[in-house]
Amino acid sequence: MKQFSFILGATLLFITSCSCPKNKEIILEKVPFADSSCSYYTLKSCNEELKKSFDESRITAMSEVFKNFVSDDTTGWNEAKKNGEQSCFEDNEKNRACEFLFKAERYYQNPQIVSVTYSYYIYTGGANASFGEYTHSFDKTNGKRITLDSLIIDREKLLALSEKQFRKEHSIADTATLNSQDCFMFENSQFILPQQFEFTDKGVRFYFNLYEVACRIAGLPAYTIPYSDLTGIVKYINSDKKQ
Repeated sequence: MKQFSFILGATLLFITSCSCPKNKEIILEKVPFADSSCSYYTLKSCNEELKKSFDESRITAMSEVFKNFVSDDTTGWNEAKKNGEQSCFEDNEKNRACEFLFKAERYYQNPQIVSVTYSYYIYTGGANASFGEYTHSFDKTNGKRITLDSLIIDREKLLALSEKQFRKEHSIADTATLNSQDCFMFENSQFILPQQFEFTDKGVRFYFNLYEVACRIAGLPAYTIPYSDLTGIVKYINSDKKQ
């Protein structure tokens, strides 16, 4: 009887593990907190590795914005925001109130990947606030975070294609230096690949955060390369239809 129970349990475990299609559409829910001034995404999926990677990446990003971590729920993030702002205010020589915001902005998924983008705003009492975005993309099959290095197949071709598209979208002539307008500040006027990217319904969108390659008024310089131009250059472009 004990042997039968063991076999039955093992069989049920096998069936359960096999009944979770790793690339199925997943459900993302936006969770508001701090009187709806902030929000984040939670992910519902039977892929535990994907859920773990998703939550760990988000918690790291939120902790960087709020400067501390209490617990991963609305009560904990309310407290983390309050603690971070209070600590900032106490350290502020000008006695100006600080403000930290973190918001779930958008997401995209296809059978291969899911991308989520969050915005952040940090004011610590100075002349200007800091702002930017975090994008986290994940492989729905193995659950791992997709980094720029794991995305790229041919770095040299991606670099050349990226500079061409960047110049086109920012109206920089091929014969002009990159730093000739929009207060761009590329080192030695040489283009570099952004570390931030997101999958969209139109292609892969690459972007720089504040001050990475340009002055403040340029915001977050970005460019989008259509999937059709990226064959053999990056991975995850064969299933570009949104579910």
